[in-house]
Amino acid sequence: MADEWQKLIKATASLTRNGRKLSDQLLNLRGSVIHSYPHDDIIQRALILHVPDNRHYIQILVNEINGSYREGFYNATGALLRRLFESLLIDALEKNLGKESTIDESGNRLTFEKLIEIATANLTLPRGSKKFLQDIKKLGNDAVHGPRSVLTKKDIDDHKRNIRKMFQELTAIAY
Repeated sequence: MADEWQKLIKATASLTRNGRKLSDQLLNLRGSVIHSYPHDDIIQRALILHVPDNRHYIQILVNEINGSYREGFYNATGALLRRLFESLLIDALEKNLGKESTIDESGNRLTFEKLIEIATANLTLPRGSKKFLQDIKKLGNDAVHGPRSVLTKKDIDDHKRNIRKMFQELTAIAY
């Protein structure tokens, strides 16, 4: 199957997106091919192709989420998912409400919980978004701060469909 993936990458070399070869999109920043297959990914590669190049941190986070999930590092996956959705909320809020919507009066970044409150009150998000974002926040917090908590594949899989859906929604709003 790896050979088929390599053929696909070569076959897409003539396609371009914003003057950049599509095959370049399938490479990580170190220049090595990312060996993933669509059925293994939490967030499919096709979903990150429209994320602007100046938001490379989103592309890197998606690659790390998919890689940690494939390798069975579910605590890392949970922590990275929390970080991804917090970043997407910040980008969406700053684009739609201005940078001041994401910082407090002292100039500090608002907490993820506060960002969720502002986003769900001011952005057009699908029904159930607030609960989903709070669940992702809890998943990430458990992964990082739960001294005896160990996330399992099921913990991540329970959210896979909504992860893709919310990723699409937030990227459409933010970019």
